[in-house]
Amino acid sequence: MRTRALRLVALACICSADDSIPIGLGDGSTQRLQLGWFPRDTDATEAFCSEYSVSSDDCATLYRHVTAKRDGLGRFFVAATDQAAALPSRRLFALLDGELMFRSTGTSNPGRNYPGMWLPTAGICPWWFQQPTEGRPRSFAEITDSATALRAGAEQRVFDKRFAFAYHENEDLEAWAALRDDLRGMAATDGNGRYAFDRFTSLRQLVASIRLGREAWVNAGLGAAADEVLARGAAAGLTTDPVAAPRSSPIVVAGLCEVNDFVTSLRVHIIGWIAARRAICTPAPALLVAELEQLTRQARGAAAALNGASQTAAMGAAVARGAEVCREVSIAGDATGACAFPEIRADLSAYWTHIINLARASGAHDAVDAASQAVKAVRSAANADGRHLVDNARHLVKISVPVEYRASMPSLVYGTAWKRDDTERLARRALAAGFVGFDTACQPKHYDEPALGRAIAGASRERLWIQTKFTPVGGHDDRRPYHVWQPVEDQVRASFSTSLANLGTDYVDALLLHSPLETYELTLRAWRVLEEFHAAGSVRTLGVSNVNFQTFERLWNESTVKPGVVQNRFYNRTGYDRDLRAFCKNHGVAYQGFWTLTGNRNVVSGPVVAEIASRLGKPPVSVYYRALMQLGVVVLDGTKSMDHMREDLEVSDFELDAADVVAIDRALS
Repeated sequence: MRTRALRLVALACICSADDSIPIGLGDGSTQRLQLGWFPRDTDATEAFCSEYSVSSDDCATLYRHVTAKRDGLGRFFVAATDQAAALPSRRLFALLDGELMFRSTGTSNPGRNYPGMWLPTAGICPWWFQQPTEGRPRSFAEITDSATALRAGAEQRVFDKRFAFAYHENEDLEAWAALRDDLRGMAATDGNGRYAFDRFTSLRQLVASIRLGREAWVNAGLGAAADEVLARGAAAGLTTDPVAAPRSSPIVVAGLCEVNDFVTSLRVHIIGWIAARRAICTPAPALLVAELEQLTRQARGAAAALNGASQTAAMGAAVARGAEVCREVSIAGDATGACAFPEIRADLSAYWTHIINLARASGAHDAVDAASQAVKAVRSAANADGRHLVDNARHLVKISVPVEYRASMPSLVYGTAWKRDDTERLARRALAAGFVGFDTACQPKHYDEPALGRAIAGASRERLWIQTKFTPVGGHDDRRPYHVWQPVEDQVRASFSTSLANLGTDYVDALLLHSPLETYELTLRAWRVLEEFHAAGSVRTLGVSNVNFQTFERLWNESTVKPGVVQNRFYNRTGYDRDLRAFCKNHGVAYQGFWTLTGNRNVVSGPVVAEIASRLGKPPVSVYYRALMQLGVVVLDGTKSMDHMREDLEVSDFELDAADVVAIDRALS
């Protein structure tokens, strides 16, 4: 086992492309440390020093090397993508001399002809900005109303490469045009490489690009032009020394709002972003509710038409538009009149999903539930044989509708902790016995998450309820799914990505913080990442484990997506969390108890449970579990016996009298 009492005895800075330095430790081992930490150099350094008990003087030396490396190179790198984007949408970014650049992968249209070349960018902007059709905004500056902002934020997949002018303005456009023409004339061929200059708006951007990667310019037949750019840059007083760019980055920023905020924090000005941000990222709840009500009306009308029924029958009441009452609905795309069902274009599917996610995050649960039920009605009606006749209704079927998964959480969940090499065999046994809920964690110290993934691989994902956890640094041994020097946000992302791969799924029903982190600030930062997963649909319910009431209540009050699960040790040392359980009951939070048998042997084998079990002819454990369930506790069951598994699952077949539940509750004291 690695000792934690280590001292930093040697430190050297290797300024090479791998961007790491070797740290010689007191036990003779060497730890290679990735550099380029930003913006949390202090956090990453302190985490490393704490993990290895590095002295304060040596930690200060380490911090000086880290910051000197970053400041000396004068640039910052970040792999930035939106939450839903798949590779190669993830890009490597650099901030050099005030210019934000991205390295082209050669796969997207604007960068296809010059792979590896660094091009100017302003972060991620919606796809709308690259489709400048009539009525659509072409920059943030053109977003002047809330409705346009909602649509601008709905699709955030494409990096903004065409609108570099949004953060850099040339004072002398004629001089820039003349320089660009001169450089084009130096191209070795008449190929598309000559048009690389159309992507730049200043000499400074060109110099930054060549400093970061001159080889790509040479490969594009622009070597002579690159030399001319550097010469003119030097004459203008710009730094022209080459910069060794790393191959990867430890930082990932996700989401339209997060990325553009991050770009803005680097003092890169995106014209119009600050004014548009509020409407795009935190729109008024009233506007979201109004949009959802429109979706609800459209969906119910579509369901009615698909079923051949009147709109009134589908909605339970007449729908008035102005002075006219609609009792029948037409869904033809070109229909006219007050009772015509409006066309639902395919591109609205992403928009409606976006609105639903924003509304749920804002707390507009009633409107979300109504819209969700209406869309479900379309899905049900679309199963009819004539669904292919109704193209516009089919687009509604594509909408991702959040489902209240807490209602489907089983009252008995199979816990896989401490099963070690038996995890797969026992999970298969539990599945065969009838368990549909499984609890795990991305914590190899106590769980074998990949083994659970193998056990459930052949089962229908829709009928399973899968819960995993992010474990902070202190809960791990050496087998962590992330690096201790990473910011906590990246630790959470790395852990969850590993969990999805381990479990062979693209979503989990619940993701929990295994415990609060070292400080409440870190806990809240980790929770914000969980909220991102929830908004993206990869996590249905969020929660926290091993938490006291005070911390949970604070998290509840300060979170955007409220916790839906609390998982705590159920025993008398905490007073069985009576106050916390009452809070959970009043706020619709599922309370999960573990150690329910181990911590309460005296109750399970005591006279109260024995008398009830004898009278009902039930096993004592079944009676005890049933009482907990009626008290609002979701029980984590870790039995290894197939007979006990089946026996425990039978608790749903009977119910205790209220007096028996009260008696068992009193015994828990």
